[in-house]
Amino acid sequence: MGAKNPSGNFSRTETLERSGDRPINSTRLWVRVADVMQEDVVTIRPDETLVTATKIMAEKNVSSIVVVNNSKVIGILTKADLLKKVMPANIPAEELKISQIMSAPVEVISPDLFVLDAGNIMKTKNIKRLPVVAQGQLVGIVTQTDIFLAMERKCARHKPGPKIIPKIVKRWYRTEAAYRKAAQAWQQHESLDTVTKHLRNAVNEALAVLKIVGEPNLQFSEVQSLFNLLDSSKITAKEALDQTRNVLNFLGNHAPPEAGLWYIEPRADDT
Repeated sequence: MGAKNPSGNFSRTETLERSGDRPINSTRLWVRVADVMQEDVVTIRPDETLVTATKIMAEKNVSSIVVVNNSKVIGILTKADLLKKVMPANIPAEELKISQIMSAPVEVISPDLFVLDAGNIMKTKNIKRLPVVAQGQLVGIVTQTDIFLAMERKCARHKPGPKIIPKIVKRWYRTEAAYRKAAQAWQQHESLDTVTKHLRNAVNEALAVLKIVGEPNLQFSEVQSLFNLLDSSKITAKEALDQTRNVLNFLGNHAPPEAGLWYIEPRADDT
């Protein structure tokens, strides 16, 4: 067990099948992939032909098919694959195997993953759908549309407006990113001023969320106390990180539902 790394791992996507280990405040009503995924997944074997695949896609009215071999997900076939790979292959459709044109390896996720994480993977990888796997078995599939509708339904309860949701999410992303920069600065032994500058930015981004939802006049003594502490020389960089994380969690917990719903909690990870 090494030293604590105070940076959040918001964009950690190197593991294909991931559990929902994101630094998110568990006291909030979060939406997981299991809540929005489609459980009735259309599948096909890799030794099937293109003719079979196109027939299934037409009958099921789907734009993709998950390729499985012995119940294990090994690829995915989309309409884009058909357009980009079938013609160049110059092989008769009845002879062209799915294994020759499918996209592989395929990114898969856990049903316990939060939908915001799934959306972040899609954006990073430039993909529109993710098979959902639990204990090595395909249990569903989630698409960009599924995630968008989930966010829309969840926020509709608090009526923040369609233009407000992206702004809220963007500000929380910036909050977490600024905190991560501060943590990285500390790890690289940069000056205390550099660390506190990023931490102040993180708190200001969090406060901006409250302004977006129409609560610009909220006065938090915890915030002012933190700013006073960051301005002083009586604090170490590690203490500044810990105190800022506490204040950010405080703001996330006390934000109105339409803002707090999307809060990203910075976390210290083992390195």
